[in-house]
Amino acid sequence: LLLLGFSLGCTCSTFRRDKEVLAILYNATDGQLWRTGFEWTKGFSLNKDPCDDFNYFKGVSCSGKPSDINRRVTALWLSHLDLNGTIPVELGELSSLQELYLTDNQLQGPIPYSICKLQNLANLEMSMNVLNGNIPECIGDLRQLVTLDLRGNKLNGSIPASISRLSNLRNLLLSNNLLSGPIPPELFQARRVENLWLTSNDLAGQLP
Repeated sequence: LLLLGFSLGCTCSTFRRDKEVLAILYNATDGQLWRTGFEWTKGFSLNKDPCDDFNYFKGVSCSGKPSDINRRVTALWLSHLDLNGTIPVELGELSSLQELYLTDNQLQGPIPYSICKLQNLANLEMSMNVLNGNIPECIGDLRQLVTLDLRGNKLNGSIPASISRLSNLRNLLLSNNLLSGPIPPELFQARRVENLWLTSNDLAGQLP
């Protein structure tokens, strides 16, 4: 495992806790086994700065410019990299995160409720993994969300009615899961939804 203290040895422009959370994510998802050519392992070993050293921390985007201090992580593009493990609850501490792409990996376990702390999140894409458990009811707190893509997992339970509170939502993609129960009528109060994918579940009821 990568020790967190090891990741803090440089004078970095990245906000300290954001760098710690990236190290936690790396450890929780077998970072050393990510797809060949992804350089986070080398970046941590050389005490590189996630917000400044893009050649090492590919897939990380940050606010500000290299000369700034306390830059915040605003996007993570970590799809198709063989991430294997669970999503750590600490991910919810990346409070400036706007885009989170974790598609087509081997992520397991539940979606942590801490994800609902990411109040700036516009795109949440975690399709084609092995996630299970319920979709957190608090997902309706992500008021900036435009795309919610959870296709191709093993999520069960009902579709949260709280999704109707997502007034900016355009794309709701929940097909190929184990979701059950009635389709909540509140869902159709999210009138701006342009793409609604619910197929290959065990849902009941009629579309209005």
